[in-house]
Amino acid sequence: MNLPRTYGLRLRLIALVLAAVAPFVFLIAMVARQHRFNERSVAEERALDQAVALADRLDSRFGSIETVLLTLIHSVGSKPADSLFNDGLLRKVAAELPREFAHFAVTTSSGMSIGTSATLPDGRRRRIMIPGTQKDTALGFVIQGPAPLYGTEGTPAIAISYEDTALKVRVSGLLTVARLQRELSRGILPAAAIATIIDKRGMVVYRSRQPDRWLGKNVSDSAIFAVSKGKSAGTAAVRDLDAGDMFSGFVTARHVPWIVHVGSQQSLAFAKERADFWRAIWIGGIALLLAIFLAWTQATRIIMPMRTVVRDALLLSKGDLSHRSSRASAEDEIGILGQTLNTMAEALEKREDALRRSEMRFRAIIENVNDIIIILNTDGTRRYASPAMSRILGYTEEELLAGTTQDLVHPDDWPAVRELIGQVRGSPGTSVSGQARSRHKDGSWRIFDGVLSNLTDVPGIEGIVINLRDVTEQSTLEEELRQAQKMESVGQLAGGVAHDFNNLLTVIAGRTDFLLGSSNLDSEQQTDLGEIKRAAERAAELTRQLLAFSRKQLLQPRVLDLNRAMGEVEPMLRRLIGEDMQIRIIAGDRLGNVTADPGQLQQILLNLALNARDAMPSGGTITLQTANQTIRGGEGTAVGGNSTHIDPGEYVVLQVSDTGMGMDESTRRRIFEPFFTTKGQGRGTGLGLSTVYGIVKQSGAAISVVSAPGAGATFSVYFPRTDGFALAQSAERDVASPLSGTETILLVEDEPAVRNLVERVLNSRGYQVLSAGHGGDALQLAQARKGEIALVLTDIVMPAMSGRELVDALRSTRPDVRVLYMSGYTDDEIVRRGLHDPSMSFIQKPFTAENLALQVRKVLDAAA
Repeated sequence: MNLPRTYGLRLRLIALVLAAVAPFVFLIAMVARQHRFNERSVAEERALDQAVALADRLDSRFGSIETVLLTLIHSVGSKPADSLFNDGLLRKVAAELPREFAHFAVTTSSGMSIGTSATLPDGRRRRIMIPGTQKDTALGFVIQGPAPLYGTEGTPAIAISYEDTALKVRVSGLLTVARLQRELSRGILPAAAIATIIDKRGMVVYRSRQPDRWLGKNVSDSAIFAVSKGKSAGTAAVRDLDAGDMFSGFVTARHVPWIVHVGSQQSLAFAKERADFWRAIWIGGIALLLAIFLAWTQATRIIMPMRTVVRDALLLSKGDLSHRSSRASAEDEIGILGQTLNTMAEALEKREDALRRSEMRFRAIIENVNDIIIILNTDGTRRYASPAMSRILGYTEEELLAGTTQDLVHPDDWPAVRELIGQVRGSPGTSVSGQARSRHKDGSWRIFDGVLSNLTDVPGIEGIVINLRDVTEQSTLEEELRQAQKMESVGQLAGGVAHDFNNLLTVIAGRTDFLLGSSNLDSEQQTDLGEIKRAAERAAELTRQLLAFSRKQLLQPRVLDLNRAMGEVEPMLRRLIGEDMQIRIIAGDRLGNVTADPGQLQQILLNLALNARDAMPSGGTITLQTANQTIRGGEGTAVGGNSTHIDPGEYVVLQVSDTGMGMDESTRRRIFEPFFTTKGQGRGTGLGLSTVYGIVKQSGAAISVVSAPGAGATFSVYFPRTDGFALAQSAERDVASPLSGTETILLVEDEPAVRNLVERVLNSRGYQVLSAGHGGDALQLAQARKGEIALVLTDIVMPAMSGRELVDALRSTRPDVRVLYMSGYTDDEIVRRGLHDPSMSFIQKPFTAENLALQVRKVLDAAA
């Protein structure tokens, strides 16, 4: 980089030299004009000049030390952990700087040593212990000494310290008194001059004559201290410390608050002045010319390195952090400046690298999280959209940034979203939350929970930040859970009603059978009784549907082939649906087997087919199809339009489809609710599909429906695949034995109406009946009975003692007694356990007299 050539610094240095030399030249001229100048005044002025020169040298020396300390204060570490770094830095600086420095040290504000340029042989740091302090109020430097460097040992030294209160760290440079003595005595004072430097307390800091005697002594009561105390400069005829009469000049140094005295004995002052008068005339001229020449040459030597440093600084300011100053190796102040520039460049380079790494880290986080992050301008346009938005909604980044917030929000949700944006728009730092639907590129809607934060006052963002989380699946599962809980509540109620209703229907149907068996009925009475019986049968069917929905009916599962089951039910379906409907069956190849109750599977097919028929009043096609299907964990488990949850695994799917009118979303959501129907009044109970739902759930399967208005409906039932073999179902053999007998039967039933009916039926068939209302009575009757009891016919759920507990008690004395359980409940644990035990039999209420007699005879004959 080429810098313009300038002469400003050279001219300033020459002007400075001229300004320094001019008083001396002027003094010579005045002396030349006044041949007989007052020799005392000349001596005093000379002493004052010498004092000023000595003070300037003192200021120059301490000024250079202060420059070094100011540089170091920004380079050293401020923590105890930085001790090793500080040691190395101070040793390096001490090695590169002039030898007048004895020692460098870094301490905390509390006095803890955290760096030194000199250590003991064992590696410990030597702590500075110099008493006495004077403070330079201009720059905040602290001067200590002279005193032994380490308190009680070490060479006498003076410490110059600077403390950074923000960093809580102090940097100190140590100057030995011996070195200061040599520096100040060299080349300034004539041999006859006596120089003394006293601090403000009256302590002798420097003495050119007999320094060992006076150094460190308090001379606050001396004449030279009294005449100069509180004055910046002056001359005086005064008695010296050695009790000699002197002409003395004094001045207070600028960098160090010390008083510099320079004087000569009065007798020598007059003689020397006369001898040096004319010599000074020609020496002054030569000195002036030499000063100008030296000023020019020295200015050139200073300017060239400074130009290099200026070029380095310009490159650094333009962002070239890899550039390093070539002047850092110089052992002068400019070299220190070059080192500082290099240190600054390294620090900035590290900071830029850390910033770049931080930006890459946060970018990677933002671009890979599943949550969407959007930055909106105040006008609602998107300035930034994270990649998750493209992944979730299917739009490209260009499409997202080209649109506005309203473009993707559901119209019903937009007023609420607009209100949320309005709440945060005018209040920086505020946040609000809400939920809304956003349109996917395929036209579907996704549900998002969102937090809107106004960060318009944050540099680099200056907009409204929106964090969105896709909760579509969660919302679907919550809705499904609410629906399942509602269905379960209705099912519990239905199951309880069905139990009590079964007892009533048992009595109604049984008594009606007795009346129909009478021979003295006319045709009208027989017709009425027939209607009563048919009503009871329809009520019993309704009860079974309630039990199916509530998943409380008794299932007898076995391994089945769905293709075979469809083939067996096809003739029945064709008779039921009518000739204006077509049935199409698509049997899956290599179809897996399932475990289900054959009768309930047939009920599922019948109900779904009848529902399809009712959806096609003008005719159409019903398709029954089976297939194998694998649900994988990574593919999502929401299946069908109602988002039915399916666990991952192997399934055999049964589909029943129609070409009917279809359903809208609100109808589809309620399709499995009990008593819900879209038919007119009196055209259905609303239990057909709820019965299917109950059977499917009780069988461990799942069901879903896909439908749209005008597009028909498809019901899919997912049966878990079974590894067992399906066996052909054999028809039950006809019971050839008569439905009567003479055995003794112990009847236990807590409902009097049912107990009386059963007792009458059994008596009419020739059996001897011992009737009891609860378990206690039954045990007493059994104990009183000396003969055989062939069968115990007992209800399961009774107060005080259940049917199973009664049987266990009876078998302690009659281990071979046979048992037939009956109940209006079917979800009791005893019933389910009994179905898997061949020794136990069960009859479901309501039952007819014929069914009861058949089951009793079957149990008795099986025992034989």
